Amino acid sequence: MTTEINTVQDFEKLMLGTPYTMGEDIEDRLERMGSTHGHDIEATGGVETYDKLALKRITIVNDAMRRGQYLEPVNAEWAAEAHGWEYEPAATIRWETAGVPFRDTPDFIITLKDGRQVMQECKSHNSWMREQYGEEFTSDVYERTFVQTQFHLNTPYAFQNGLDECRVTAMFGGDKPETFILKRDPVVGFNLFKSMTSFWRDHVIPRVPPTPKDYDPYPRMKDDSMIEATEAHLEKHTRREEVVGLVKALTAEKKELDEFFKIAIGENCGIHNDAMRYTFKHTKDKVKVDYERLVVEANLAPELI
Repeated sequence: MTTEINTVQDFEKLMLGTPYTMGEDIEDRLERMGSTHGHDIEATGGVETYDKLALKRITIVNDAMRRGQYLEPVNAEWAAEAHGWEYEPAATIRWETAGVPFRDTPDFIITLKDGRQVMQECKSHNSWMREQYGEEFTSDVYERTFVQTQFHLNTPYAFQNGLDECRVTAMFGGDKPETFILKRDPVVGFNLFKSMTSFWRDHVIPRVPPTPKDYDPYPRMKDDSMIEATEAHLEKHTRREEVVGLVKALTAEKKELDEFFKIAIGENCGIHNDAMRYTFKHTKDKVKVDYERLVVEANLAPELI
């Protein structure tokens, strides 16, 4: 590709005209740029990306990764049942632009009730990760998920097949998946393209290690929309951090006070006077009935069973 890609419009035109292949069953994760590399380059300087693509270091599958693999189909089926859509595994897409080989495999392709198709990214997190997401059905997702999803949406396959939306279904500690909806942002796609192609050219090909940097999520990758923080912003930020600390401390104190009254009530139903009233409902042990055993013991006729 000799055409200069200098604008978002150049990038969109490139994606609409770049050929791609689908579905070859080969393992080339150490040979091509993928959805996890864009975030790594922006967040840490690309140390992990260099280790994988230049030094060919194989990723050791840990428990969190294994959990994600096990729960991915569960997540997809649960979300499909809850929302009434259909889903199928997505194929691996491969293409090459600016001399850089790329690959991408979204988790699933969803067919909505109206027949429209969108991508799906399944995530399984611990419960504490819920605070990294916003309200359900918004686009406010964990920054790594945001970058990964935008990579999916800014591929030749996505552009040429009209797949401009990705639904992130995230499970938090095994709870029912929550759905977040992200639209394609070509600005993010363009910035990813620039940083990833530059990294391949400057580090992977010549095998020049990148300089590590302090973790910087740079979540939206829109340098043209960032503003410089002022003293007023810093003052509000400092006060917010103080408020967050106070809320956590007061929440912990409330929990201790609730436990105090719970212990004080003991086996009674509550404690009160003219100024206050506290009650505590004791949980009852659940009795599980073995209906199969009861049927056997009743020795009923087969037609009655």
